[in-house]
Amino acid sequence: MKIVKPTHKKSMIIIALIIITVVIGAGVYAYTQRNSDKPNEVTSQVENKEARLDPEVEKQADESISTEKSSKTPVSSSNKDDQVNPQPSTTSLTITAANQNGSTLQIRTLISELWSSGQCSLTLTKGSLKIIRQAKIQALSSESTCQGFDILTSELESGTWNIAIIASNGNKNTSTTKEVTIK
Repeated sequence: MKIVKPTHKKSMIIIALIIITVVIGAGVYAYTQRNSDKPNEVTSQVENKEARLDPEVEKQADESISTEKSSKTPVSSSNKDDQVNPQPSTTSLTITAANQNGSTLQIRTLISELWSSGQCSLTLTKGSLKIIRQAKIQALSSESTCQGFDILTSELESGTWNIAIIASNGNKNTSTTKEVTIK
């Protein structure tokens, strides 16, 4: 009489297939998570072409730059009615970074309200030179941001450039200005 030892070939193959499936699934998950953390680079898609803005938005950007140059100190109202009935706070737009990193000028912003949609318009000016870019607004947990502006420094002359950014969401607009030096 011969004793037959049970073979576990089938169970070993099934276990190997399960392990391979888990490893592949973990790899796909890690890949998608890593790629979803990268910001959309709307501005770098525009290659050496000037984006066209609504003439009204462009006019507001020009006015923002002029206003910054002409008034460096805040103006306060002495009207007593303003103290009794304060105006609601306005949405602020802040340039959090305007840095030259190698061959790229990176500009980042923060909007003080939570906006789930909208558009940011960047205008860079130096004398008669003007560069215009657009980016979508991205909601954060309690605030918003423009998705970012990355401009190749080969498009810019060295020297001081004026930055004007306007963020629009339906009937709400906010703007800010800043200067940056390109080397």
